[in-house]
Amino acid sequence: RHTRLQGDWSSDVCSSDLSLPDPIYQRIHGLTDSEHIFAMVIHRLEAGASSLTEALQGVIQDLGLYASAYGVRVMANIVMSDGHQLVACRYDSSGQSPSLYWLDQHDQMPRGFLLASEPLFSGPWRTFPDHTVMTIDCNGTPVFRAIAPISPGSTCLPGD
Repeated sequence: RHTRLQGDWSSDVCSSDLSLPDPIYQRIHGLTDSEHIFAMVIHRLEAGASSLTEALQGVIQDLGLYASAYGVRVMANIVMSDGHQLVACRYDSSGQSPSLYWLDQHDQMPRGFLLASEPLFSGPWRTFPDHTVMTIDCNGTPVFRAIAPISPGSTCLPGD
């Protein structure tokens, strides 16, 4: 997991901006961006998102709106699992996403799937598409979904 929000994010964004109900916000015990993002995903799931993929994709779109409205940069390589699937994303509100690569069906692990910020060894590594959420099911089949672009200078926040 690599997530970073540049700027004074913790003082610029509060629970009301994140559209988090107070009981969920109160479960956050720290100030890290990861804790807030995880709480946002949990909130979306509890509010009826049909899947972890849908929840993470919605959170990333919300973060893009916050980045535009507050003039901060959001960089996010996120990997989550619910025990049945792996969901990952690569995103950067400035368009310069941190690197992320994936590899499957390698000779040394024919049923395996690897995600890494840089290739770990020589092999047919593929670049994870920018502004994308990927879901890998128990069969190891990746499905990619694009994250909708945010209009530059957008000031409409989620919940507005």
